[in-house]
Amino acid sequence: MINKIDGSISLNIGGENRKIKYNLNALIEVESYLPSGHLFNTLRNADFMLSTTNLVTAVWVGLKYQNKKLTRESAAKWVEEYLQENPMNELNEMIVATMGLVGTIGDVSMFKDILVNKKTEDDIEGKQQAVQ
Repeated sequence: MINKIDGSISLNIGGENRKIKYNLNALIEVESYLPSGHLFNTLRNADFMLSTTNLVTAVWVGLKYQNKKLTRESAAKWVEEYLQENPMNELNEMIVATMGLVGTIGDVSMFKDILVNKKTEDDIEGKQQAVQ
């Protein structure tokens, strides 16, 4: 779920609800791990889908603002557990949209719309499961 105040998302990962957030320095760190060294080109050339390696890196960097000692290995384990119950493309969409809120990879409103629509889909799905 998007936090409209600080541009973060909440994600249940690693056994608890955690905030993922990016700022310019976080995006620079993500870029430092990309083979191309350029986030926008990487996303554009892959239809805005991150590779598994880059997705784990992006999740790790987005989580580190709350826990500076978090290791990439721990983040990878959490992503692996998360993906056992959730599709990779949905995690990718939320992570890319959250990175987009920084404003360096396109119109910020486009990314807000993605996250708001995702929240609405999750709310509808939750209500349908409650009825069953």
